[in-house]
Amino acid sequence: MENKCIVIAGFAGLGKTTLERKYKKVIDVESSYFKWLNDGLENLTAEQRKGLPNRKLNPNFPQNYINEIKKLMKSNRILLVYIGNEVRKKLEEENIEFMIALPTPDSKEILIERLRKRGNPPEFIQGFSERFDEIEEKYKNIKQKKIYVNKDEFLEDALKREHLLDGIELKNKK
Repeated sequence: MENKCIVIAGFAGLGKTTLERKYKKVIDVESSYFKWLNDGLENLTAEQRKGLPNRKLNPNFPQNYINEIKKLMKSNRILLVYIGNEVRKKLEEENIEFMIALPTPDSKEILIERLRKRGNPPEFIQGFSERFDEIEEKYKNIKQKKIYVNKDEFLEDALKREHLLDGIELKNKK
């Protein structure tokens, strides 16, 4: 079996962090630690920081994030990364193959509820909600393989359907 690292750019609320917690050699590369200067926000979790106004952009982003992805690719099987335009463009420029995990159009309300439950601020949820209906149009002509996460699924379910988790050990095998 080939052990090449698979990079998957995925949307908020699909279950990237849960997947990382469950499987060995699966890493959710949280972009907010690279994209923003988080001075004064150390008491907030990454989820609580998302969407907050007045954060300062890290001038090293997205190259600092891409460098971390390249480093992590050497020792992991799946990397789950930020789906933002600047990251996707940089991945392409650096010839890093990746797939895109997309929610199905009927998933909006379920994803918004997941964002609420995990503690994202209202500003982040509102922005997500406003942009959600543009997803299908925005990504229909991309060249990367698309993995669709159905309404009542998580990313794990979609990756199992695609056999992308085959051979990857669970962290807490009983």
